[in-house]
Amino acid sequence: MISSNKKDDEEAAIHQLAALLKGKSTAELKELLHSEGLLKIRIPAGHELKLKAQMGWTWNEMRKLKSWLKAYKVQMVCEGKSRQMKADLVGDCVSSDLVPFLFKEKDEHVTKLAPIVFIPNLEDHIMKTLDELERLDHLVWDGIPAEQIWIKIGGDKGGGTTKFYYQIVNVSKNNSKFNTTAFCVYAADETVANMHTALDQYVTQISNLQHSEWRGKKIVLWLSGDYEILRKLLGLQGAAATCPCILCLQDKHNLASKQPAQHRTLEMIQNDFDTVESNNCTSQSKRENHSVSHRPFFDIPLDKVCPPSLHISLGLWGKFYQNLERDITELGELIADIEPSCSSSAAFDKHIKHKQSVLKEIHRLEEKSEEKYQEATELEYQLITQSLVDGPSPSNQQMAEIECLHKQSNELNKEAEDMRKSNKLQLESNPIIKRLDKKLQSFKVRRQAYYSGAFVGNHVNKCLKVENYRSLLEEVVAATQDLTDNTDLHDMAVRIQMEYLMLFEHFAPCHKAYSTSDQLTPDQIDQLECNITRLVDYYTSRFSSRFTFTPKFHILFQHVIPFIRLTGVGLGRMSEQGGEQLHHIFNILGKGLEGIKNIQDQPPELKHLRAVMEEHLVAVHPSIRPRPTMTNTPEE
Repeated sequence: MISSNKKDDEEAAIHQLAALLKGKSTAELKELLHSEGLLKIRIPAGHELKLKAQMGWTWNEMRKLKSWLKAYKVQMVCEGKSRQMKADLVGDCVSSDLVPFLFKEKDEHVTKLAPIVFIPNLEDHIMKTLDELERLDHLVWDGIPAEQIWIKIGGDKGGGTTKFYYQIVNVSKNNSKFNTTAFCVYAADETVANMHTALDQYVTQISNLQHSEWRGKKIVLWLSGDYEILRKLLGLQGAAATCPCILCLQDKHNLASKQPAQHRTLEMIQNDFDTVESNNCTSQSKRENHSVSHRPFFDIPLDKVCPPSLHISLGLWGKFYQNLERDITELGELIADIEPSCSSSAAFDKHIKHKQSVLKEIHRLEEKSEEKYQEATELEYQLITQSLVDGPSPSNQQMAEIECLHKQSNELNKEAEDMRKSNKLQLESNPIIKRLDKKLQSFKVRRQAYYSGAFVGNHVNKCLKVENYRSLLEEVVAATQDLTDNTDLHDMAVRIQMEYLMLFEHFAPCHKAYSTSDQLTPDQIDQLECNITRLVDYYTSRFSSRFTFTPKFHILFQHVIPFIRLTGVGLGRMSEQGGEQLHHIFNILGKGLEGIKNIQDQPPELKHLRAVMEEHLVAVHPSIRPRPTMTNTPEE
């Protein structure tokens, strides 16, 4: 019989059950739950695959986890169901093959078969990804016009492979590793010839996407990557070229000029190359035609080329620190070579000036040697690319030019070495530089020895913390005081400290402001422009007579502000950071899948790279990637 006061009856039943359960022991409660089938926790289908993808684990690691969870009454779906779900997600969108790529071995270039894994139908893959993002309510319009979908196309070389990727910008945290989808990966260098082998299949597709719409919204493509990838995709020569900027025609000797140069356009680059090609692609014709070496790969306009903010910061901090090391080298050499005859102040000043002039000349020779080497290497690759892409074979004159450049580079380097030896300079043993390296390590910055002591990843953020760069520069003075009692050298150390303290204090707010992913107000952009101008003015007034003004510094000076005004957001949103993360992800997945090489049904390197690519595509699938923490509707 149903009570007339149902609510009172339910409450009474709950109290009665609670009193009954309180009288049971823990063991009795567990037995009761077990008998009713309530003790087990079942992880739903799909969640196991999501965990595996986001953690980068192998199936074997998942089996170990499954066994461990079983002891705690937690059950996971059978592996077969997860594998089938993975197969359904990846489908037949991936192709793989062994194709001929160009490799440099010792002093010659050879062609060898190497694996490539790619998504043949990039257009379809992007459209399906957008459909899935919309279904899951992941699309946002944070500062993006309501009628547009922004997509970045980029590439980078690392971890033994060159990777090209796309990112949908209309999601929160768009530079996340889970929003960076590799669409073409090959196991060779990012030479222009190799890029043609990999990317020519996408030329028409990229052009189609440029003129496509998705659900009535215009697709806007942006080009992203580091300086090297961008200049190759745009058909330009490198940093040693006559016009090294990827975005304008500024001459390499006037990169610090406040007078803007004419901006490049796709049409200009294509017209310049027509002229270069009509002159048999000679080095002289490339110099005379704004350092254009080949046709652009894609028809993405140059106002949609993202300044490489990550590599601008890495490049500038690396350059500034290299300058600091050179000044410290001079200081260290003077400390190690104070002559007894330099007892008077005039004699000591004369000795300092002599040493500084010697070191300045050595640095000039080394820079010139490196410039000649880079010019020769660039010309080599251009000629090889030209011959491989149905162009004329290199002439004897062109080969002689390469040989001459290498010879000049070697002679300059030998001259610098001889000067170093005759003046008894041993730069690598400088005790102050060694103390700075230890200081860097104290705030977890370890430079990459196999990249000539380069800074990588998050190093710039760490080094530009006020307390860190001040501590670093204080070490210069402290080390000098420990090494010598000479007050003139103490003063020199303090001068170095204060000079670079001002430089870093000018650079730090610029880096922080342009690296953000947030929208910037007009006032914030104006302030950033002011800060960049102050940085350039200080650098050119204090350092330009001793050190060069690099193409990356020029891009920051002349092109970052116009790009930020165009997009309304910091460079962090449009940067190459997501592409850089791909290398770490592929390395982790690759280590976990090493065993697959032992299966002999396909060439092991090809099977391995394909397996890594498939695992990556599962991890970045919208239904598997972590759900964003915020959503946004289109702005009207």
